[in-house]
Amino acid sequence: METRNAIKTFAAVMMLVFVLVSCAGTPKPGSGQKEELHPPQTFSDEGSRYIRIDGINIHYKEGGSGNSLLLLHGMLGNVEGWRYIVPPLSEDYRVVAFDRPAFGLTERPPVNGQNNPYTPEEAEKITLGLIESLGLGKPILIGHSAGGNLALRLALHYPDRFSGLILISPGVYTEIPPALVRDLMELGVLKESGLELIRSIPEHIDELLAQTYYRPELLKKDLRDSYLIPTKVKNWDMALWNYIAAQDDSMLAAALPEINLPTLIIQGIRDQVVPPGDNLKTAAAMPDAELVFLPQCGHVAHEELPEQTVEIIRNFLGSGIFENRTD
Repeated sequence: METRNAIKTFAAVMMLVFVLVSCAGTPKPGSGQKEELHPPQTFSDEGSRYIRIDGINIHYKEGGSGNSLLLLHGMLGNVEGWRYIVPPLSEDYRVVAFDRPAFGLTERPPVNGQNNPYTPEEAEKITLGLIESLGLGKPILIGHSAGGNLALRLALHYPDRFSGLILISPGVYTEIPPALVRDLMELGVLKESGLELIRSIPEHIDELLAQTYYRPELLKKDLRDSYLIPTKVKNWDMALWNYIAAQDDSMLAAALPEINLPTLIIQGIRDQVVPPGDNLKTAAAMPDAELVFLPQCGHVAHEELPEQTVEIIRNFLGSGIFENRTD
C-alpha cells in the first residue's frame, strides 16, 4: 500500500494525467507558471553541444574516449542527472548523454498533423540518428526509468546496433499513464487541466524529487536546481503533454524474452516509483540479464549512490562485453 501511494504521489505532477484520474486533483483557476520562457540555448553551459537530428536541435554532452556508452535519462530528467557518474566512467569510455525530445535543453518543436516528435518511435529514430552522427559504433545503452524502457525498445527492434544494456529502475510493469488515461488525452478532454498541472511542476519539485530518493537529504541543491531549468524553456509544457500522451510501452513485457543482449539491471530496494519486485520479473524474463539490488537506495541510483552505481557498472563492463560484441 505504501509503495502504491508513493507512486501516485510522484505521478500527481510528474505524470499529470494520473492524478486527474486516480486522485481527482484539479488546479485552481489562475494557477501555473507565469514567468517568461526562453530558447533552450539560453541555459547552455561550457559543456553543452548541439546537433540536428531529424529536424530537431538535440542538446548533448560527452567526455572520454574509447568504447561508447550512451545515456538515456528518465521522465523529467536531463543530462545533468548523470553528472556524478559521467566523470569516472569517462576515464575509460566515451560517454555521451543527450536530452531526449520534451526534456532538458533540446528543442521543443510543435506537433504538426502526423508529425509528432515525442512518440516512442521517434525517440528510437533520434537515438539511432545520434549514434550514427557522432560515430558511436555499437554503444552500450545506459537507461534510467523511462529511458530504460527506451533502451529496451531499441534492443528489441535493432539488436545488432548495440553491445549491451544497463538499466536503472526500468518501468516495464509500471504503466504510467494507464491506457484509459492515454485514451482520454488523445480525445483532448484533459488538456486544459493537464497543462495547468504541468505548469505547476516547479512549485512541487521538492516533493517530487523527494519521492525518488530513499534519503532525500542526499539531494544536492545544484542538482535539484537543474531539474527546474528545463521548465524555463519555450514550449516545455506542451511538449511534455504531447510526450506523456504518446507513451505506450505496454508491448515490452511480452517482448522481454526476445531481447538477447547482455543486460544489467540496477534496482533500489527502497524505490517508491518502480516496485523492486517488478524488476525481479523483468530480469527473469530476459535470456541474458543480471539484477543487482542496492539496499539503501530509491529510484535514482546514479544520483543517490553514484559511487556504488559506478562500481557495479564497471564490473559489468569489465566482463568482456565490448570485446565480444563491438565491431
